[in-house]
Amino acid sequence: MKKVLIVGGTSGLGEEYARAFVKQGKTVIIAGRRQDRLDVLKEELPSLWTFQWDVSDLAACKDRVTAILRDHPDLDSVLLNAGVQKFPNFLDESSTTNESIVEEISINFSAPVVLTRLFLPHLAKVASNGQPANLMITSSGLAFTPFGYFPVYCATKAGMHSFCVGLRQQINQAPDSVKEKLNVIEIVPPYVDDTGLGDRDYMIKAAPKNVPMPLRDWMESSLARLAETRENGRPFKEIAAGTSQTRVDTWRNSVGKIASILNLSKIHVLRVMITLKCRGQADSASVELALAISRGAIITGARMTSVVLDTFDGFPTRALIAAPTAASSNDTTVLLVAPATGVPARFYGAFASWAAETYRIIVLTVEVRYVGSSFPDGIDLKDPEAKKAALIGGKLTTIEHHWLADIRAGLQYVRKTYPGSRILYLGHSVGAQMFPMISPERDWCSSVLFVANVVPYNGYFPDEAATRQNVADLVKRTLHLGYYPASESRMGDDIPQGVGLDWLRWRGFPQYCAYEYRDMHNSYRGRILSLGWADDWLVSRQRMDALLHCLPNAHVTRVIVDPLLQSPAWPAAGHVDMFKPKHRDTAWPMMMRWLLDQELPTIKCDIWDNKAGEEGYLRNKPPSLVVAAVDAKL
Repeated sequence: MKKVLIVGGTSGLGEEYARAFVKQGKTVIIAGRRQDRLDVLKEELPSLWTFQWDVSDLAACKDRVTAILRDHPDLDSVLLNAGVQKFPNFLDESSTTNESIVEEISINFSAPVVLTRLFLPHLAKVASNGQPANLMITSSGLAFTPFGYFPVYCATKAGMHSFCVGLRQQINQAPDSVKEKLNVIEIVPPYVDDTGLGDRDYMIKAAPKNVPMPLRDWMESSLARLAETRENGRPFKEIAAGTSQTRVDTWRNSVGKIASILNLSKIHVLRVMITLKCRGQADSASVELALAISRGAIITGARMTSVVLDTFDGFPTRALIAAPTAASSNDTTVLLVAPATGVPARFYGAFASWAAETYRIIVLTVEVRYVGSSFPDGIDLKDPEAKKAALIGGKLTTIEHHWLADIRAGLQYVRKTYPGSRILYLGHSVGAQMFPMISPERDWCSSVLFVANVVPYNGYFPDEAATRQNVADLVKRTLHLGYYPASESRMGDDIPQGVGLDWLRWRGFPQYCAYEYRDMHNSYRGRILSLGWADDWLVSRQRMDALLHCLPNAHVTRVIVDPLLQSPAWPAAGHVDMFKPKHRDTAWPMMMRWLLDQELPTIKCDIWDNKAGEEGYLRNKPPSLVVAAVDAKL
């Protein structure tokens, strides 16, 4: 992307993208209807090209596009960003007018379609000359799950999403020289603060629990995603984050996957599994596994199997096993993965399959009870009400008595199925916090990796009083609902009441769960690497190191990775995304080098070792500016 036109670039996201692209050294042209805003931006960014243009005037579009292409024949990218958001109530005729409805449809849908007709032939010509060309269209997370307060806006954005999908299908029929270089990229922002779109006061009143993503966070995330490429070297089809990423994933992993991604062999897998299910020859977990494979959540090079573990109370806790297609030796190595709170085993499927096939090991991911497919038999997991009823029925489930037992059942399965194997342990978030309490044996595993392991003690957050009040409110809400509503704060699936209350109780102790299990923490004497990411809002030195200090006899190294300090920059990771395929060439090999060979990361990172005394911090590693800033606030 060398020269980009932003239509709708005088405010909100368009204005921010203009600043960002100029900063990146790109030639930027912005088109907008307000000449005063164009003049202000031109003064701020002297290299900017400006063009006054009201896209709602569809009749004038052809002349405007002709003029732009005449002056900028080397234009290689177009961002169609103009948009309006109105709040009509169709039960109240006086709340809107025909003209207002037509204007919203025209700006949000008709204009981008007309402009695509005018710009795409030019971009195809650029692509045919061997240069990447990009048509970027701003839709919305509401294109995937609408919101009743602005139905016309949601409908137009859903139309733009469908339009993008259709454009890609048309481009796939073009000559190779075009389709290999011409990209259609859908920009899918969530509810973002400070964009000027819609009425912020109205939104606060209409949906007080809807927390907008800060504009700066969206820009950092979307720009990083735009800079990334998929395995085939092409940019990502959708650029999303936060709630919009959840909506995109939901669509792509269901309707979108079947409609536009599945190949014949994967459809065949689905047909076979669904047929077996109808005949009573396959359980729900097996069908879910087939669905996960079909939507690319699992790399199908490895052999994937779902098993039921032998638990102390007979609960059908499941585990997902990834095995290499061909074993490399008689000495079996098994990686036991303990997941984060409310995260199903299939989320780790891509990483597990890659690790199994790349390193010829077995990867067993435990799916603790009441998460993913680990529900009592006979529960229709596609029925939200049935699933919620089962969750409430299991409200006495706790971390210390049940989830720990499920992890132990996974360990028992490994020992029974792969006797004499070398066992590795990867604990993600709560999976790391549970590790010291799994077994009193000192040497039951040969290598331990903690990922995103933090102590969310109330006193470790900037506003302790507000944090404690929030926790108190969560306790009341959890008791009222009969389960912990983790999905409301995007912390994974909803979880049993007892599990949520364990988590909330331990947040009252600086040592977290170690306060109640000190002997077990004191007894572990092995080697641990604890990995965190600077773009995880939960991560700070204090929160990561608190639990590590409760392992006084272990040798612990803590590393905080800032993806932006790497060269080139790594993809964003946050609290869970390090297990997504975008980290196949970055975080995944780093994690496996530690697990298999105890090789510490050699990248730029903030590092601390509990056996290095006062010099334990940094050890010649440059600190993360992000982490330093977070610590400064604390």
